[in-house]
Amino acid sequence: MDFIALAVVLAALLDILSGDPRWMPHPVRWIGRSIERLEPILIRFFGPTKLAGILLTSTVVGGTLLISLALLILTTQINVWFGLAYSVFMLYTCFASQDLDKQSRKVYSKIKKGNIDQARIQLSMIVGRDTTSLSEEEIARATVETVAENTVDGVLSPLFYAVLGGAPFALAFKATSTLDSMVGHKNERYAELGWASAKLDDLLNFVPARLAQLCYPLAAWWCKLDAINCWKVSWRDGRKSPSPNAGISEAAFAGALQVQLGGESSYQGEIESRPLLGEPFQALTIENIPQSINMMYISTMVMVTLLISLRLLF
Repeated sequence: MDFIALAVVLAALLDILSGDPRWMPHPVRWIGRSIERLEPILIRFFGPTKLAGILLTSTVVGGTLLISLALLILTTQINVWFGLAYSVFMLYTCFASQDLDKQSRKVYSKIKKGNIDQARIQLSMIVGRDTTSLSEEEIARATVETVAENTVDGVLSPLFYAVLGGAPFALAFKATSTLDSMVGHKNERYAELGWASAKLDDLLNFVPARLAQLCYPLAAWWCKLDAINCWKVSWRDGRKSPSPNAGISEAAFAGALQVQLGGESSYQGEIESRPLLGEPFQALTIENIPQSINMMYISTMVMVTLLISLRLLF
């Protein structure tokens, strides 16, 4: 029996069915605390430099990999089923499909109830852009874009590394992703310090994003969306984005939904213009939010099937 394959399937199902209860101890929170404590120490000695960022990234990612591997070996030596339970739990904390679903549906629900101010507040919890003056259409766009981007970063990439190397690899990826979200900002403080984590995050997402590109049209077809346009737009527009990976996912979702994503957004009062992805065959509405969530779930199922099949075959 392939215990990694079994652990991945069980963890993915557990995440889809229940998501992460907030009261549970969560490895990502521990990773975040370690970053918060290491960052000022390294800055004190090396300043906010690339060297400090490289040391921070290597320490956090390498430490996460080694600690999780040691715990896996220890639990497996105690009992193989105990080791499996450890793997399932740790992998379960790496996947974010149910959490992404819940947070996005809260935005959708607030708008459906006519409370756009509450929708803006809820949206601000899952996106980095300014939300205080967004229209209903702009809220829909921001939510669809974050579902599309996080389908790779929060679900499909962890799945890829889970199948490749079990819980230690998946947790090392989550450490990289957490680092990128905390220090990978293009501002004065993190321009140099966040360089290593941003580059590593781009590198680790490169292959999963392109495997996802193959899965999205099938998911679009299953969801009764435009599979052909999904394929076409993902290849045509996917590389327009400044991100080498997020643009592929956003373009695929735009094509499947027959809408246009991208354009201007405000970040901390500064307007940023992103490339336009897809064509506005249909106007963006809040109904695109549950459609994008369905795309995320079906894409996850397709990716799990593909990766587990490849693992068992080779």
